[in-house]
Amino acid sequence: MKCMFNICDGSGLIINKDGDRFCKCFRYQIAKREFKNTGASESYLKFGFELKDADLISKRTNSIVSMKETIKQLRNPILLFEAINNNLRILIAGKNGRGKTQMAVSMMLEALKRGCKGAFIDMRTFDNIKFQDKQKQDLMELVKNKQVLILDDLGVERKAVDEFQVYKNNLLDGLVRCHRGLIIITTNLSKNELEMLYKNDPQLHSALFTKSWVSYSLMGEDRRQETPEIVNCFL
Repeated sequence: MKCMFNICDGSGLIINKDGDRFCKCFRYQIAKREFKNTGASESYLKFGFELKDADLISKRTNSIVSMKETIKQLRNPILLFEAINNNLRILIAGKNGRGKTQMAVSMMLEALKRGCKGAFIDMRTFDNIKFQDKQKQDLMELVKNKQVLILDDLGVERKAVDEFQVYKNNLLDGLVRCHRGLIIITTNLSKNELEMLYKNDPQLHSALFTKSWVSYSLMGEDRRQETPEIVNCFL
């Protein structure tokens, strides 16, 4: 694996006559290796410094904050493990194409750099599940013993109500309750709209909404039409 900073030989170690020391790429390499086990697409393997910044509205302070600075907060191990131990929910809301999923994955990568494990579940895939025991077991195994869980596009699985809706609710409830740690949720809905969406299922509503929440709303234009930004500096 090549050194991201062109300092070491890719091993994550700097070897010289004064003794070996870790290169600054070492934690990034740990995160990249663990990322392969999260279930997220490799197209989202981008750290915060590689992203184009955007404005967020922090619902807690009702102020505009930087997306990159918000991601960077999880570099602080005290804040990170406090969020994990308190089962914090981070909600990232916004219109399609604003970069919600990328922000969530970049936040998870900060945790992976600290040796945590993560899981990524695209809620759109719930409509493709054939409701077989093996599929349920695979999802449960993905979430088990992970400190960070991303529920991407939460609420979309409720758009097409069908005969399997009760199964979907029970599966989601099981995933959330089986997970012990930080949950990052992306959605096109506000927190109030999400609560209304799940209010008729008290058990699932309780699993999702009885913990501490931090909510952000991503602003800006649709990023899917933009030319990728070339980042030349590392923060």
